[in-house]
Amino acid sequence: MKNILLYNKYLLYFKILLIVLLFSACDDSDKYMKLYDESQQIKSTNMITYPLKNSVFPADIIAPKIKWKNSQDLNWVIHLGIKGEEYSINYFTEKSSLIIPKNDWNFLKTNYIDKLLYLTVIGINKEDDKVICKDEVQFTISSDSVIAPIFYRTVTLPFSYAVDHLETISWRLGYVSDENPPQTVLQNMPVCGNCHSFSADGTQFGMDVDYGNDKGSFATSQIEDEIVISKDKIFTWSDYKREDGEQTFGLLSSISPNGKYIISTLKDRSVFVKIDDIEYSQLFFPIKGILVYYDIKKKIFKALKGADNKSFVQSNPSWYPDGKKVVFARARYYKLPEIEKSKKAILPVELAADFVSKKIMYKYDLCTVDFNEGNGGNVNLLHGASQNEMSNYFPKVSPDGKWIVFNQAESFMLLMPDSKLFIMPVSGGTPRLMNCNLSNMNSWHSWSPNGKWLVFASKHNGPYTQLWITHIDENGNDSPPVLLDNFSFSNLACNIPEFVNLKNNKRFKIKQKFLSTDFYGLQLGKNKIVQGDFSNAVKDLTEAIKTDPENYDIFNMRAIAYSELNKYDAALADFSKCIELRPNNESYFNRGNARFAVRMFKEAIDDFNEALKYNKKDVKTLYKRAAAYYNIEDFYNSLIDFDELIRVESDNYNAYYERAITKLQLGRISDACKDLQYANDHGISKAKELIDKFCNK
Repeated sequence: MKNILLYNKYLLYFKILLIVLLFSACDDSDKYMKLYDESQQIKSTNMITYPLKNSVFPADIIAPKIKWKNSQDLNWVIHLGIKGEEYSINYFTEKSSLIIPKNDWNFLKTNYIDKLLYLTVIGINKEDDKVICKDEVQFTISSDSVIAPIFYRTVTLPFSYAVDHLETISWRLGYVSDENPPQTVLQNMPVCGNCHSFSADGTQFGMDVDYGNDKGSFATSQIEDEIVISKDKIFTWSDYKREDGEQTFGLLSSISPNGKYIISTLKDRSVFVKIDDIEYSQLFFPIKGILVYYDIKKKIFKALKGADNKSFVQSNPSWYPDGKKVVFARARYYKLPEIEKSKKAILPVELAADFVSKKIMYKYDLCTVDFNEGNGGNVNLLHGASQNEMSNYFPKVSPDGKWIVFNQAESFMLLMPDSKLFIMPVSGGTPRLMNCNLSNMNSWHSWSPNGKWLVFASKHNGPYTQLWITHIDENGNDSPPVLLDNFSFSNLACNIPEFVNLKNNKRFKIKQKFLSTDFYGLQLGKNKIVQGDFSNAVKDLTEAIKTDPENYDIFNMRAIAYSELNKYDAALADFSKCIELRPNNESYFNRGNARFAVRMFKEAIDDFNEALKYNKKDVKTLYKRAAAYYNIEDFYNSLIDFDELIRVESDNYNAYYERAITKLQLGRISDACKDLQYANDHGISKAKELIDKFCNK
């Protein structure tokens, strides 16, 4: 009986407390509605910083944080109403921000999709609850979901710090529906990873794996729960026509929609300098390069005809969704001998002073070319994104093939403060400035697989770039953007966002397994050679040989490093080992070249003879053998080689000059003068001195 009375007593207390709370809630609700009604009598001030007016939120995004300026010591009432509805939600806070409670946000997403929501922030005096100020914005929750996750990179600033502290760079994967911050999928890389790419079908992943700022190496893999970057999944763009001696770093690579091909900018040179400015701490744009694609299955490279014109730089390749066309940025090749002589990717700022000061501007046009199963075709300027006195770059075609979004700035390419996003029909036309553009840098954009959303990066809120998302309807109309606040991290810039065509909360991790292999030692050695650090290249390659003592490429690279250090005995030993491992044109030529350097001309001729058995039309071998014959005064055989070289490569005008010198040694003055005149007429200015000496008599 006592327990029953005690229970009834507690029940009575609970009912009384519930009634008090209900009356209190009603009182608060009435109070907030009264304050809201009072606020309608005063003008709005520009206080609300987020959300943006008329922004559109995805159906699957987490609750946003409302933010406003608080210049006075006030309390705040936040009123959320629905157009045409009496229903409203009210909140009270002393802070200058408020996250809409999860339950309320889910209620709005369930019941008020595609309806205009009104947000009012009301500032009230702490003493007497008098309304002091207010601001209002409207926004919508779309019926369209994002669905797919976003892969992106977080990096420390400034750029110079990040380069020296690569362990601070991470790669993350996040869904807009995640309550927790995006997961880290790759971190603590002692080498830098740069631009990444995913196939539109969500099967293939690729990323620049940057050894010592050499972007030549590229990792590619099927997308699995754990993507392992191992030796067998890395190739180097530098292998494309390596014999021509031109540097290749590889730039802004893109995987085809079906995951079969990767296209990139090769034989490239860029203006790439550090700048002492935390907000814009680098200047980077390509001035030289052609488009080359790599067939993943066949492991072959091929220049894309039409986009391989050496009179231009061709970069920023992006695929049409059906894989039948490529759109890219193009500008006239800008020859800067001092920059091209440098073997380093990052240049001294003095070499780019005229660009940094904007004394010289550099602008790109967008062009298209048929992929045509890898055969290429004619190049067409894209109307509306070319010849408009602006720099046009970063083209991205919508998944339905209807629209193209691209960047436009006054000059250059990456990280431009004035860069804006434009949209127009994929066939060209009049570009429309997008509503999503913010105050400071808008770039690095990517379409969601369903074509309803576009993610991009902006410095609107400061130097640390943040990710934003905008809704795009079937008519190409976009909305003011929504901040992916949960994707941001303190003192880290977010960049290079890309949607990945995954569903159902699928995720992956990336693991590197190449840094401890002989392959890495080889790549590290190659990079040191590119940078001119030949002594350390020898050290790295010697370590690599310990784990793989029969690797042709390692011995070949070490021999090259020894040659640069004038250690020809060691170089010859390594080149001989290469011949033992893989007798071919390259191995015999390289040893012959080393013998030539130490004036072992007869032995060099023997090696060149062997090399030509593998490729009898190899120009560099013909030239070197001709020079070797000349040096032992066998001018007759030297002339035979120069004749053959010119038959193979008739536009090698320096060969005409060299042949003329050989003819002079044989007393064939008249023939020599013809060659000298021909060479002089085609830009070989040193021929003029011999013309004056032997021919103008």
